Amino acid sequence: MDENPTNPKYFEKMSILLDELIEQRRQESIDYKEYLEEIARLAEQVSNPVQSSYPKEIDTFGKQALFDNLSQDTGWVKRVHDTVQSRKQDGYLANKMKQKHLKTCLEPLAQEKGLDVEKMFELIIQQAEYRA
Repeated sequence: MDENPTNPKYFEKMSILLDELIEQRRQESIDYKEYLEEIARLAEQVSNPVQSSYPKEIDTFGKQALFDNLSQDTGWVKRVHDTVQSRKQDGYLANKMKQKHLKTCLEPLAQEKGLDVEKMFELIIQQAEYRA
């Protein structure tokens, strides 16, 4: 699955859950059938994180990445999402001036949470919904 770089915190959490499950099985504290059911549930969570434990407003992969890696403030995440969607210009990924424009729009939001706008921007451009 090539999604790991787009939301490192989410996949780190899933990795920890999988490690714990494997350790439980190793210690034989759960039977094989229960182990397989848990593996299937975990696989479903990884492939469909929208249905997992996110607030209902965090309904896209891009918002989930912002929520997991930058701030769990749903209102702030929505404002970042809306800013990117409304302020990004066509072809911004290939144009430094258009990138600078978007970073300037994001700067007040980054400052609000004490974040570096460059790191925030790097996470944003990894998300498919913000690249289009």
